[in-house]
This record gives sequence, structure tokens and C-alpha cells, in this order.
Amino acid sequence: MAGALWTFLCSVAYWPTRTNDRPVNKPVDVLILSHLVNVKHLESQDDFYFGKLADDLNKAGFSVQTILINHCRAGEADVRQCRRMNTTVLPAYFSPAKEAWLILKMFITSFSIPAMTDRNGRRLARQARLAQFGNRALGDMRIGKLIARHITMRQPKIIVHTFEGHGWERIVNVIAHQMSPPAVTFGYQHAVLFPGERSINYLHDGGADPDVVMTSGPVTKELFLRSAQYSKKNTIVLGSVKSSSGEDRPLSSVNGTCLLVPEGVFDEVELMAVMGIRAAKLAPDRQFVLRLHPVLDRDTVKRRLGKLPANFSLSNDELENDLNAASFICYRGSSVVLSGILAGVRPIYLDPDNSLSTNDPLAADLPFRKVAKSAEAIVDIMSARENLQKSMSQYRQAARYVEGYAAPFNSDEFISRAKEIVFG
Repeated sequence: MAGALWTFLCSVAYWPTRTNDRPVNKPVDVLILSHLVNVKHLESQDDFYFGKLADDLNKAGFSVQTILINHCRAGEADVRQCRRMNTTVLPAYFSPAKEAWLILKMFITSFSIPAMTDRNGRRLARQARLAQFGNRALGDMRIGKLIARHITMRQPKIIVHTFEGHGWERIVNVIAHQMSPPAVTFGYQHAVLFPGERSINYLHDGGADPDVVMTSGPVTKELFLRSAQYSKKNTIVLGSVKSSSGEDRPLSSVNGTCLLVPEGVFDEVELMAVMGIRAAKLAPDRQFVLRLHPVLDRDTVKRRLGKLPANFSLSNDELENDLNAASFICYRGSSVVLSGILAGVRPIYLDPDNSLSTNDPLAADLPFRKVAKSAEAIVDIMSARENLQKSMSQYRQAARYVEGYAAPFNSDEFISRAKEIVFG
């Protein structure tokens, strides 16, 4: 209930500055569904996830519209900074009245979950009911409904969306496949693939699944197909806009900063920052830099962390500059570690909770990656004498792995399939 109340209050505060996402009643060949995680990204000509895909499609003769899911509460004044054509930013919330109706609807829907007789079943059913009107479920339903309006009005022949297993993705696919004729959907698996069960592995049926899955590299394609129910012929490689060649990049010196890159969840920020702050106190001659995910508010994080040691700071720089200054990169579930390896930075997985086997995006057989269960272990790794020849060999192995994990972005195969769908 707290999540639902917070959502309603946020909609009250946001609504006066909301974006205008009124769909145009004009058919379009391709609808790209991406994300706005930082207002500054509106100033870029390239999409944060899909790079120049819209431009590539335009050059190939397609009409294209990009829809950005608003994760940073951008308002109409912010949208005026957008430098890209044919791009719409969704409002971060519905109107307060519509948010209240959505909360009520989800609350009523929660009672459709069947009752259980045993103790564990009752607890599970109670948790499932509460989840129906938590922030995650409300957000998925809101995003799905907002995008559904654009699909209905624009009648795209192809829909491209990020594919991470969120509920809104299934709503989009159902709406797309209910059109006449149905749109062909491409789900882009851009995030790291963790060990264990994943929602994207499974076919949910009922039109809720993408027709084609695009992966960020040949390694991720192989990892995905190893455990997924999707067919090989409907899985292609798109690559990643975050890819860069590790060839000719020297291994960084051991005297640079220690960069910490948590995911966009405050619990992860806190876990990593606590270890990093203690390590900074243990090694006052070394610099530690905490780089926040763009969905997090820097001032809020800084306030919650309290007073920081003189050698521990929050980054306000570009990722490339942070990586160039770093010798070590402390990570957990963040894909930034891939960019770090290609920049010659030594990865350290922070493992105070024994989550390595289920949470590390890197392969288990990469000796270039070290593991630290405590702040003391971080300092020990940073202070250890290095066998340069051995380190270079391990670095090259890790770089080859990452280059297959996040291959250079190449839209040729996707555009070839798109031409068959749209132009016949």
C-alpha cells in the first residue's frame, strides 16, 4: 500500500509539468520503444539503447517513430531539449485521478488470485496480492497502457522493444499481435544475462512474446539459447552501442582510482558504498570513486550516505573519463564492468553476501576478475604485487570474452528482416 500511495503523491507533484504524448493518427512502419533514464540524454542525436537504429531505418526507406519510456520524470520543458526527430517522451505518470483508478483496478484484480489452504500457500497468495498494486506492477501497467495508445493509433508493421522480462513488454506484445494484420515484434536483450531462472527464457504464449529476439553479441546469443525456449532461427545478433574494441587498449596502471559501479537500486548503492568507504579509510593514499546509475538522484544518494572520507567521491564525469582514470572497477550486477574490462581496468566483484554464483554477469572461468568479500580484501587486491605478463594474458582472455558478449552494433540483419516484413 505504501508503494501505491507514493505513486499517487508523485503523480500529483508531476502532473502540472507533464509531457504531451498525444499520438499522431498516422501509420508508421517501425515503432522503437526505448527509455529515457536521464534528461541529458535528450541532447544526444543517438538513442541510449538503440544508437543510430532509427537513422539506419530511415536511410533504408522506413518511416520510424521512437517512444521513450520516462524514468526520470522529464517534463514538457525538458522535452524541448530533444534533438531527435520523430521522438515522443511518455509522461512519467498518469493524472492523479487516473492513477487512483489504476490503483483501485489493480487492488480489485488482486482478489482474483486464488486462495491457498496450506500456510506457505497463504503467505505466497498474500504476497502476490500485495504485489499487484506495488510500484513495479503499477509501473508496468501504466507503461503498457501508454504505449498501447500509440500502437493503436500508429498501426506499426514492426515494433522493436528492449527485452528484460518486464510486464509492460508482455502487454505491448499482446496489443501488437491483436492488430489486424498483427505487427512483428523484436525484443532486444541488451542487459547482462545472469545465471539461473529468467523470465525472458520462457514463452508465455497468448501473444505475449516477441517474435524475434535480438542479442547484444554472439556470446549472449549462445547463453540465451542454452536455457531459453526460443528457436535459433528467431534469435539474431544486433550488437551493443556500448561495445568498443579491447584491441590495442593497454592494461591500466595499478596506481589509478578504484571505481565503484552499482546498479540503479539504492540497496546496491548502499552495500557497495559501505565497503568502498571502509576501504577508503583503510587506504587513505588511494582514491575511490562511486559512479551512480543515471536513474538515481545524486543529491539524494549523497545525503543518505552522509559524510564521506576525503578520498571517496561521487563521480560527475563521463564514463569514459572515469574508466581512463581507474585501475580497478568494483561491480556486482552492472554491465559497466564490460566497458571497464575493454578499457583495461581490473574487475573486482564485491561479494559480502555470497551472491557470486547467481549475480555475476562475467563467466566463472575468467581469472582476470577478482572477488572481494570485505573492504580489507579490496585493499589487499589493490596492493598485491602484479606479474605483468600473467595479468596481460588474463586481460586478453577477458577482453575476447567481452567482445563476444557485447559485439559492435550492426543493424544489417535486422534491417534485412524488416525489409521482408514491410516491403515483401
